[in-house]
Amino acid sequence: MHRQVGGMTARKRVALLCLLFACSVLQVPCWCQYDSTSIDSSLNATASPDHIVLTWTESPATTLTVTWRSSQEIEDGWVDYRQAGAGRSAAVKVRAQAREFSAVATDRQGRFTLYSATLRNLRPDTGYAYRVFSGDRGSPEYQFSTLPASPRRFSFLIFGDSQPGEKDPPSYAAWHQTLSAAVARHPQARFAIHSGDLTDEGMNFLHWHNWFEAAGDILARLVFLPVIGNHDCVGELKDPAGRRPSYWIPSYLLMQFPVFPNGPDGLVGQAWSFDSGDAHLTVINSERAYGDAAVAARQIEWLDRDLSATKKRWKLVFFHRPPYYSRACRTNEEVRKTLCPVIEKHRADVVFSGHDHVFCRTYPMKDGNIFSSPADGTVYYITGRSGGYAYTDVSRKIWHAAFYQVQDQPCYLLCEIDSGRLTVRAYKTDGTVIDVYTIDKDRPERSTLTPAPARFSRPRFSLNGDLPPMHASDNGATALSIDGKWFVNARVFLGCLGGTAVARENGVELILDTREMTVPEGQARVFRKEDIPPKPGIPPVRHSIFVSADVIREFTGYDFTYDEALNVLHFSR
Repeated sequence: MHRQVGGMTARKRVALLCLLFACSVLQVPCWCQYDSTSIDSSLNATASPDHIVLTWTESPATTLTVTWRSSQEIEDGWVDYRQAGAGRSAAVKVRAQAREFSAVATDRQGRFTLYSATLRNLRPDTGYAYRVFSGDRGSPEYQFSTLPASPRRFSFLIFGDSQPGEKDPPSYAAWHQTLSAAVARHPQARFAIHSGDLTDEGMNFLHWHNWFEAAGDILARLVFLPVIGNHDCVGELKDPAGRRPSYWIPSYLLMQFPVFPNGPDGLVGQAWSFDSGDAHLTVINSERAYGDAAVAARQIEWLDRDLSATKKRWKLVFFHRPPYYSRACRTNEEVRKTLCPVIEKHRADVVFSGHDHVFCRTYPMKDGNIFSSPADGTVYYITGRSGGYAYTDVSRKIWHAAFYQVQDQPCYLLCEIDSGRLTVRAYKTDGTVIDVYTIDKDRPERSTLTPAPARFSRPRFSLNGDLPPMHASDNGATALSIDGKWFVNARVFLGCLGGTAVARENGVELILDTREMTVPEGQARVFRKEDIPPKPGIPPVRHSIFVSADVIREFTGYDFTYDEALNVLHFSR
């Protein structure tokens, strides 16, 4: 339920203000809202080619894959390309593979022809001009450049979730503003990676139509590689049984963005990797950490082999759900438990994720522990949002060295690798710098150091990455180790969740929502105020109830790990 203000919901007012702000910054007409409301039987395709996308399926230095669409009546498609500066007589013609694209049963029915052609035997670090043709209809001429065979220095763009702020109709104006601004500001970027949730409803083609319209011809000039997010797998309409599936195969995304086919069986196009210079980039589908256990295990085994096999100096990993989250309502524990041990085992340098629509950068992390130097752990990013939808229930967690709530406008990242030096810069759409982080392997003293928080003298507990406040009157968010077993202040812990703990004559009772539990004998310690010596200047301490962390886990579902470096017991679910 959204509160109506002057005939317009509060969310719509925010979305409109963000749009007007972005338009004023970039001097783009605000009537360009990319919010079509209808789809025809050709899914709005025409005889002329559109939705042109550049990706890689083979070597980035010597090949390029071009994908586009046209309406069903066009049977033949091809690419004409030539080296930039050469005459048209030097053009080479490459015939495309044609496939039928049909809407899924739960979407508005329609179909078109999808074409893909891979240009091979290109020269490294060379510019080319090309046109695509569907029958006798040709596109404008576009240009692209291949990567150098072994680039010492290169940069690429990273975009977070590009979902619209409003779904009815879905407007991708903010995505247009962010993409256009980033590409104009950083023409040196050789490619772009999107960290997932390109659209809000990945199996609803109206969203894809508006998303492509917003991207314009930029994707015909810049290689664009998508990561699969949860929204890329779902649609608005329900199946005949009335259910809304959570994890469909993202067939719309997979068909429109062919990528390296080197992933594990059953996950080709969903998990893949490639090299650029001295960097190895690995993409996986974090949605497959849930559901089919065999598929999840297959992806983890592939990730282990992939990172083990590379000899590149830099290892960068991309997936959608962040293991070090910002929204407490979704902690992605399966992702952290299954993916992080493999990533950190192989000493990956940086992980880029999305999902929380906020910009965050962790301290270097290893085995859940926080470090100061990037030489000691992996840095995890949440890449913000490139679209119009912003969450308000995000917060800086104990593991975040940098945090920015991107409420005012979207953002994007630029990653630059220069031999042994990697720098990630985060920008607002208007060019304001949010964060700069550098890892320098040649001269480690030039790396960005993020001093880890000081170790607490008394053990504390955190809940979903937050440290509850300490209160002198009840011993606060403290933890105790008694006979090798952890106990936590149950009244404070449950109080954070809207519950409480009560000491009764026959024992300790835990209360949360409509559930109650009597703590088994020996699993609770009650410290009454007469047991605690008074301290000058500190209010008298009322009795504190400490309950075994194992019992807390059983009652609440919150698991825990101990962080030796911080002296903190971390609880999450």
